[in-house]
Amino acid sequence: MASRWFESIIGGIIGSIVGSSAVAYYIFHIQKQNDITMDRVNYNIKRLDNALTKFNSSAGDLMGAMDGLAFTPEAEDREERFY
Repeated sequence: MASRWFESIIGGIIGSIVGSSAVAYYIFHIQKQNDITMDRVNYNIKRLDNALTKFNSSAGDLMGAMDGLAFTPEAEDREERFY
């Protein structure tokens, strides 16, 4: 009777250790995946920011060129604006 009691206690302890190790590994693995995902998200945000910065500067150049075209003497004579 005592040996079954002892075996169940030892089995419970070993099961708890194995179970908690599996849970800890799973949590670590999920955290690692989240870190990789966040790194990818941050990288893509930086790429998007760079693209928008380039687009805004290009759009500014384009608007400047359009303003330059809109206020040429010929356009003022014809009262045309490119807005």
